Amino acid sequence: MKKVIMAAILCSNFLNFGAQAANLNLLYNDKEVTIAGFNSKEKVRISAAYQDPKFNNQIKNLFYQSVQDYLRSDNLKCEFRIPNFFENYLHKAKLNYSKADILEHYKMLRVNNFIDDILYESVRDITVDLFAMRDLENLNRTEKGISKVKAKLLEVNDINEHYENFRKFPDENSVCVYQEFIHLKNIIFSKDNKLSQDTNDFKYLNGHALYNKVIDDNTFRKLEYLRTQSTITKRELWLQDYFKIIFNAKNKMIPEKKLYVYRDFDKENKFSTEKASRKERLTRRKLLYLKYDETQIIQLATVLQNASRRMGSDPDTRSSAPAIIQSFEVTLQNGKRETYVEKHELDPQSQYVYARRMLRKDVLNLQMMDSFNKLKITYEDVVMAALETGYINFEDIEFVITYDDLWNPTKSRQQKMFGFLFDVAGYGSFVLPPPWNIAAAIALGVTEGIVESKFETGADHDNPATIFE
Repeated sequence: MKKVIMAAILCSNFLNFGAQAANLNLLYNDKEVTIAGFNSKEKVRISAAYQDPKFNNQIKNLFYQSVQDYLRSDNLKCEFRIPNFFENYLHKAKLNYSKADILEHYKMLRVNNFIDDILYESVRDITVDLFAMRDLENLNRTEKGISKVKAKLLEVNDINEHYENFRKFPDENSVCVYQEFIHLKNIIFSKDNKLSQDTNDFKYLNGHALYNKVIDDNTFRKLEYLRTQSTITKRELWLQDYFKIIFNAKNKMIPEKKLYVYRDFDKENKFSTEKASRKERLTRRKLLYLKYDETQIIQLATVLQNASRRMGSDPDTRSSAPAIIQSFEVTLQNGKRETYVEKHELDPQSQYVYARRMLRKDVLNLQMMDSFNKLKITYEDVVMAALETGYINFEDIEFVITYDDLWNPTKSRQQKMFGFLFDVAGYGSFVLPPPWNIAAAIALGVTEGIVESKFETGADHDNPATIFE
């Protein structure tokens, strides 16, 4: 537990990344094998359109500099700053900088793995909103307000107070557009004096604010755009939270003595970019970013690191075989006392059981922490956190499938890739052949999680806080 707490303390030391130059190389995508933001045909088209490596690197450097400028700014909630900076840098470099050009550049960045899906989709949507705001600003027409709104709606919503920060539309310098819009959306009450879930309430209040000249035509159009067309109302991850994970957790736990060279990246294991479940629309990696912050991800990865050390598989740790030691103090007939010590080294089967049980205990300890309150930790989260921090790599995950072939050769590769399925019978007597390696620790977590969620076994009735059954 002390190791987990120490990991949290170490991680907290990296939180202020904006004041200094961030390691922008961490933006490079080495976690997401497939592209979710557009289809394979679009990937081929972009690759054909951007064949000059020198030009591509120039675009990358301009975008990275835009991110650096954003990180150094005083308010990371002003997300329009990134496309604004990027547009200005393109203009200074005498490159095309229209909305269409910028969106194409983003796709090139993603195809070449200069950015990942999460950042690509975020800056794409932000840029679309930025240019839409400009187009609405240039419209020359008078909007119609709403003179009459249900009295009960006005009783629970103070128009002047609600729209105070929209008397002048946020300038993305002292006041941020998204921040103020979400705040406004979240303080609107319905006629029964509860936080409103009906977008029509927002619509009526916008119209009434316009009619009473609390806001002007341009502001009304922009608010209505954000309410009805922007993805902002569905956003679940903000850029500042994304960058905190990227710069404070990503690849922070790569073993010192482990050498790994990527193969053809497109052929690596797709664990991180597969859907988290049949009903889940999010990939495992995006779900990790939504559920946990940078400190929690480090803590989750540490669970797998500890399991690896217990099995002698951590490349940076020399570990002995686990043993049970018990001493006995015996009183002899002559009144003297003698001490006997028994030491029993665990066999491979018992070592597996011990490591598995301790892994479950570590997860239970995390689950009981205040910082994980209301979060259900899954073993797939632990594996994904280990991959994100660099403690494990694609080769390790692929090796688990190799082990699965040994124990369940009848299962199709598609079944294995979906969930690393193991037979229930094999689960109870699962013994890995030597030499131990990190894949064994992954297998512990994944098999435990899959079995517990799909089948009724003795593990459902035992106490996970105990070491031995």
